[in-house]
Amino acid sequence: MLNGTPCPIENGTKETIDMLFSRENSGGEYSGAGDWLFTDKPEEVVLQTGVFSRKGTERIIRYACETASDLGKTLTSISKANALNYSMVFWNQVFEEVSREYPHVETASYLVDAAALTPDVGGTSSTIEVGDAIVELIESKYV
Repeated sequence: MLNGTPCPIENGTKETIDMLFSRENSGGEYSGAGDWLFTDKPEEVVLQTGVFSRKGTERIIRYACETASDLGKTLTSISKANALNYSMVFWNQVFEEVSREYPHVETASYLVDAAALTPDVGGTSSTIEVGDAIVELIESKYV
């Protein structure tokens, strides 16, 4: 927590904060795709490529939907689609498609910058991370 910055869980205890962290780290930036070019030269360049397959993206989003359904929670997808205009736009599209299969699960989608400023994102949550995308199962304190 940043000094002087309010945080919805700063006074929480293990009894009042129920969080589950799951990490899908075989895709996205964890795929190991990239290159190192012109090593030790002024033109040196490194490339880090995030690889998002439909199969892997659907798998983690479906897991989040199933978990939200089982727990009776809402599901919020948080991405960086404003900067990662291929992988995260794809992520948002797949999130929308898969979440339609779970009409009983209330969903929302935010850009990470907006989510940081959104009071409804405060509360207890479970987080599933795929590359730069985060799916959060949120029990909002405002609902």
